[in-house]
Amino acid sequence: RLVLTLGGSATNDGGLGALQALGCTVYAADGTELDPGAGGGDLAWVWHMDLPEPSPFARFPLRIATDTANP
Repeated sequence: RLVLTLGGSATNDGGLGALQALGCTVYAADGTELDPGAGGGDLAWVWHMDLPEPSPFARFPLRIATDTANP
């Protein structure tokens, strides 16, 4: 089981860095791949994402724990 902990300033990239660390490829509208190390600065440019096959999320149950109630 994977427990992903989120909260406070740790979530300012919308989870983009965590997705990229799990193998997700993120693209801008012009088709260029966004830099995995950019963090939240690239969030506004996200246009499309590709998850690897098989998805890393399919291998284990995923739980998300947070200390905030931010929509």
